[in-house]
Amino acid sequence: MSYDILIAGEETVDGWSICTRCLNVLRTPQKVKSRWGCDQYACDKHGNPHTALKGYLADHSALELESRLKEIMQVKGMKPAMRSIRVARLKCLIVLSQKVRGGAATAGPG
Repeated sequence: MSYDILIAGEETVDGWSICTRCLNVLRTPQKVKSRWGCDQYACDKHGNPHTALKGYLADHSALELESRLKEIMQVKGMKPAMRSIRVARLKCLIVLSQKVRGGAATAGPG
């Protein structure tokens, strides 16, 4: 999993992008194609929802991400597999946000 590489510190968040729709992270290609996007949920068919991961983490604090996590946990009617993926990715983003900002860990998300 891409998040594992980033959390372990094997690579920095520079050079990585995040899909703002499905929260999947992937390496930013050297030359971004006009139709570049993650294959999950066909996000590339709906424009280019990708942004630099470093900028995304700068714009979204761990507290904000924890709030989103709580919201996802309370959404009714969401498929369990989708909820599981979102929860796992949000938890990884919370850890990355804390690492990037150099902050102390906040209260657990649930």
